[in-house]
Amino acid sequence: MAASNTPQTAPATLIQAVLKVMRGFPSWTIIKEVFPNFTAKYELINGKDTGYQAFRVGLKSNTLANGASPEDKAHCYMPFREFCRIVNSILLVDQNNKPIVRINTETRPANDKDSKIPTSKYRTFDYHTSADPGICIIPNTNGWPILEYAKETMQKYSEGDSNEILNIHLNFNLIESQMKGLVDSEKSLRTVYNLFDPIFAAINDAMGGINQIGFHYEESIQTLYIVDRSVQVDNKEEIPILNITGLKSSVTQFDFTTKLSPAIATMVAVSAQASGEDVGLEAEALFKWNEGLTDRIMTKRKQNITNTGTTEAEKETAKQEALKIQQERINNITKVLNTVWASQVYNSDDVKNAVVQYQAYAAYYLQSFKDKGNTAGPAGIIPFEVGIEMDGISGMKIGQAFQINEGIMPNKYYGTIGFLVTGVEHTIANNRWVTKLKAQTIILEGAASKAIAPDQKVNPVTGVNNEEEEGLDPIPANYESITDTQLFTYLAWQQGYGGAGEHYSLWKQNGKRKKYKIELINITGNWPGKRVAKNGVTKAQIANYYSNDQPALAAAFVDVWRQRYYEALQNSLKKLDSTGKNRTGVPYADIKKAFQNNAKPSEGLTFNNLAAFGYIENGLQTDTVASGTFQSMFQMNKTKKYVDFVRILEATKLGQGHKKGWIEYGPIDTFVALATPVIISNFNAFKKYAGFVG
Repeated sequence: MAASNTPQTAPATLIQAVLKVMRGFPSWTIIKEVFPNFTAKYELINGKDTGYQAFRVGLKSNTLANGASPEDKAHCYMPFREFCRIVNSILLVDQNNKPIVRINTETRPANDKDSKIPTSKYRTFDYHTSADPGICIIPNTNGWPILEYAKETMQKYSEGDSNEILNIHLNFNLIESQMKGLVDSEKSLRTVYNLFDPIFAAINDAMGGINQIGFHYEESIQTLYIVDRSVQVDNKEEIPILNITGLKSSVTQFDFTTKLSPAIATMVAVSAQASGEDVGLEAEALFKWNEGLTDRIMTKRKQNITNTGTTEAEKETAKQEALKIQQERINNITKVLNTVWASQVYNSDDVKNAVVQYQAYAAYYLQSFKDKGNTAGPAGIIPFEVGIEMDGISGMKIGQAFQINEGIMPNKYYGTIGFLVTGVEHTIANNRWVTKLKAQTIILEGAASKAIAPDQKVNPVTGVNNEEEEGLDPIPANYESITDTQLFTYLAWQQGYGGAGEHYSLWKQNGKRKKYKIELINITGNWPGKRVAKNGVTKAQIANYYSNDQPALAAAFVDVWRQRYYEALQNSLKKLDSTGKNRTGVPYADIKKAFQNNAKPSEGLTFNNLAAFGYIENGLQTDTVASGTFQSMFQMNKTKKYVDFVRILEATKLGQGHKKGWIEYGPIDTFVALATPVIISNFNAFKKYAGFVG
């Protein structure tokens, strides 16, 4: 019989068997009974006898994620740290249970700068997440859908800062898929590197493509560290200097080769032939190579970072289009992740698309953050490689960074670039030990090369700090505690029940209203201050969204008013609890009592509603200028067609306010008692008009 050419599937390894049992989340005692040798080595090597860290969520796959074949389709997770402990205990020990080499599983305690444990953080930002829960999830996920149980459990299992690489939680399916591929491969290819490299690549993709997670080997202590090469050393003083010249130098030969890739060469040519002044984002560093020199023909070139237009109007249009695309990415990613976490369904095709969208989102976000203020990167750094031959030296490793002493490179390079070792070769000949190094340039400082802290209060669309962007008001914490009923009880008053109904219906897209009847100028005029919505929309962008994306504009309008309402309520409650008086001498305690006496919680009008009403409309003042159209604390329209308002105003007019030309309305309890039925009636009309679901 002829031999079959079909590849044979290798028997399951111990790691695969252990993971399969861990899927059922038995106690550590049971795992000890099933795998006594493994657990003994695990406890000896890791110094742990309390068991493993892993958890399962109810998430189900439409197809088995990543080619894995578990008995069920539930998604289970374990910290990267835990997987490394298992690998250390099974693959990286000799017959005497002594480590051959080990993967680091220690994490520096948070805020402990004096700890000798190296920190291994990944590059992150405020709206970082994993767009593929079939690969991994991260504990510092913020602003994106995720199961609360999953986030809480990750935080419980995390050690040190949340963005330590070892705190990334791997999906069992990913690990099992890579293990199966490794076991089925040729024996010579079954290495630790070949197990981990595909895992690193999958994580990098799922987390937005901004990370370069991989191994770094410390030969002197035979330890593999998992690091993110996209995170550069912030303090260049920590990078050692290698003396190429001088009495302290042991270097016998130094050479360097400048290398321009075909892509860079193309950019040089394009920049040189640009027909206009604007050379575009691609030439960020190129057009500064000859800084200080003047082009005789085109005397000035500037860089346009956010758009490709030539006139200011075209630039703004291009910018708005880019922001619209960014918002579409957010909507698409959110929809997929909502399906994953809320509906508990993992559709691999949808998730793959979300990963691509998230990579584009992250790239634009970080570029916008980097380019805030139109600041260019380091001036004209031409990349080059160096070769160094020196007296034999130990301790130099691939991936290690160093600087060189002054006097070799142009002055502008110092303090800006360093070198990353890419090759190390040792030779012994003629009684001499020689070390040869190869290295390439890296940027030491600048926004492009540093990890962005995860606590930046930034706009999720533009990547720009909300507190700095054109003087925008910061988004208040906890403002989303304001319920829709609270908010729209007020908006139905402030906008009229029809206007509030349009905002609500377009926001919810419930079909009641297809487009705005409200004029653009009225939306702009009623936008509260310089607030920015959580979807990134600002007052300056209203016209664009009014023309192109009214549901997003409605969502933004509701959001900024929720912020305004929240802050107004906090300020109002402080005044109402004080011993002070308003400008006509009415004690705040009397106003508070009037609100308490006349609130109708069962009909949707609470004390807090009245407190916010009175503060937003007229700062808890009980008088208004007589010539104004809107009168009293609740700013009622005094024109005759508003019959209910006119009736209340006439019944509560007391006389002169705090000065001549002003009218006082009261007593406050009577005024509030007459106003509350009208407020409730108005809210009920809104609910019917808008299809409101509180």
